[in-house]
Formats: sequence, structure tokens, C-alpha cells
Amino acid sequence: MLENAYWRSCIMGLLCCPVGIVIGLLLYTSEDVWKKYFFAYTGMAAFITSALFWYFFVERKNSHSLKRAIIVGSLSGFLAHYTCWYLIILSLNFDYWVLGGPGSSLGEPPIDPLSATAGAWVYCLFSWYLFGWITVPAGGIIGGFYQWFLQNKKG
Repeated sequence: MLENAYWRSCIMGLLCCPVGIVIGLLLYTSEDVWKKYFFAYTGMAAFITSALFWYFFVERKNSHSLKRAIIVGSLSGFLAHYTCWYLIILSLNFDYWVLGGPGSSLGEPPIDPLSATAGAWVYCLFSWYLFGWITVPAGGIIGGFYQWFLQNKKG
């Protein structure tokens, strides 16, 4: 199973996913839907970002060095913050426009997905400050150990 680049990328995503879930659980603060399920967004963001980065920057480049794995893992831990906030904004839009959800606390529609591409960066500044010191090194460590495992598995 580990011979396939897609599977190896998905496994990298699955290895990073618990870090996102744990951080999301630390932030469980209210009954707002997006806050109540924040752990799901953080877990999905960790999976998506690390799996895609592993696929495009390790597998497709066919560059399986330990250094590259650590860099790709760290970068995934850094950019998963953006992915998380963008996923939240997309889900708030889906809830408001498709499911008829309440929108903001003032009853206004959420920021539109196009404007959210810039807006999610603003939220990232705060989350990087609070948790980037965990997610970036964790991604690098996970990427390094995963690459070490793959190299030692081959012989």
C-alpha cells in the first residue's frame, strides 16, 4: 500500500490530522456551530494541507530527502491555519446561503468566499501567534519521522 504516492500522501495527512484535532479541542469555547466543531475544521485543514503538500512537493518531485520532508511538514503546519479559516468561512456561507442558517450574530451574511481569500489571512495572524509554535514544529517532526520510516522500510 505504501508504494503508491497517493496513499503515502494520505498517510502523511492522517499523521498530521490529530495535531489539528487536539488544537481544535483546546479551543472548544461555545455553542456557536463553527466553534463547537472547530476541532473538525482544524483536523480537516491539517489533513488537506499536509497531504497536498506531501504529494506535490515530495511525491511529484520525487525528492524523498529527510530535509525536504521536514520543510514540507513545517510548511504544512504553517499554512494549515489559512486552510482552517477558509474552510470555516466556506461552511458559514454554505450554512447561510443553502441551509438558511443565522449568519453572523447580527444576522448579516458571512463574508463571501472571494473576499475570504484575503480575510482568512487576518485570522491566521492570531492563530499563528497562539498555535503556530506548536503546528510548525509538529509538522516538521511528523514529516521527518514519516520520511525516516519510509526510507527504513525500503531497506
